[in-house]
Amino acid sequence: MKWLVFLFFFSISCYAQAGEEAFVQAVKEYYENHNYQESWQINEKAIQMRKDSRYLAHKAKMLFMGHGTDKKITLAKEMVRSISQEISKNKDAFSLYMCGWFSFIPVGEKKDRAKSFHFFKQASELGFSPAMNHIGVMYRYGLGVEKNLDTAMIWYQKAANLNSAYAMNNIATMYYYGAGVKKDIKQAGDWFKKAADLRFPEGMYRYGLMNYYGEEMDINQEKAAELFTLAAEKKHFLSMYNLGVIYFYGTGADFDFSIARKWFLQASKYKHSESMAFIGEMYEKGFGVAKDKQKALEWYQKSAALGNERALKKLQK
Repeated sequence: MKWLVFLFFFSISCYAQAGEEAFVQAVKEYYENHNYQESWQINEKAIQMRKDSRYLAHKAKMLFMGHGTDKKITLAKEMVRSISQEISKNKDAFSLYMCGWFSFIPVGEKKDRAKSFHFFKQASELGFSPAMNHIGVMYRYGLGVEKNLDTAMIWYQKAANLNSAYAMNNIATMYYYGAGVKKDIKQAGDWFKKAADLRFPEGMYRYGLMNYYGEEMDINQEKAAELFTLAAEKKHFLSMYNLGVIYFYGTGADFDFSIARKWFLQASKYKHSESMAFIGEMYEKGFGVAKDKQKALEWYQKSAALGNERALKKLQK
């Protein structure tokens, strides 16, 4: 009988350990490798083994952001409310960061930027780079703290030193726009490339744009198309739109209306009005599809409803 009891608790322990290992991998896939779908799938396995508040918090964030799964904001908020008391008792870096994130956005809690800063600071002290990056964001835009671009850069650098692609991308934008530093497009490109090399979607998109237009580098539209494709595969809708443009005009890839339409349709799911206008034009002129004035009108109307000027002008004719 004692052996049965021992085996029972031993199996539970192994199951819990397996769940923890899966969760750690899910977090790595999300924050380091930026493989959102992979992170979602691994985290779901972890939850099946153990309904830990941290696992559920990670799931709630992905549901809220639409990362690796369909965006379900209401469900995410409900999940946060159900775990808020439990996760607030944890003292690990991830839990502290998520408590800060939930009250910063907010998700399932009241907006409280001072509370967010407190939790982000604690998580940063434990070496969690996403929290450091978020403190940088708060100082850069004056969110819950007094705006200070120098301090923002310090926090971004701390996170970047821990290989945070989010922070690298933020440093790049500061150099690109001259925010708190002398404007330096070349330096910005170097930082966007670092983020892109880590397969960060926004970094690949921004470095792709620089290649496409030849900003402080030779024009390389084929490289841009490659980067946009990688980012689009991670559900970056502006990259989807730019791929549509590339295939529509044949700049950076072979001209192909059918592929262009595919990417415009993908971007339209994210309510991107210019992609909708392009689809309207394709139906209006019969580019890659049979001419259809009714469908063209419908797409122009969808685009115009979002304030797109090109679509509005089409409807006024």
